[in-house]
Amino acid sequence: MPVFITRVEINSANPKEYQALETEMKKAAFKDVKHAAGKKRVIGPAEFNYQGSSLLEVTGAAAKAVRKTGKNYPFTVIRERKVHMH
Repeated sequence: MPVFITRVEINSANPKEYQALETEMKKAAFKDVKHAAGKKRVIGPAEFNYQGSSLLEVTGAAAKAVRKTGKNYPFTVIRERKVHMH
């Protein structure tokens, strides 16, 4: 199943609101990229990985999770591609 990278930025958000975003995204089966790399979150855009079957599935799950913060939000979703170097 393909992996999708989702980048979310909450407009006029504080650290507590980004924590709420992280909680909702985890409930929706997203994995936090920074926490997976052992890095602590700083305020600003959040990136998550999601293993899903389609772009529509991922955007729907992301929108549903982010809406629960009650804030305005732009987000971007791209499909991860593995590059094999020979």
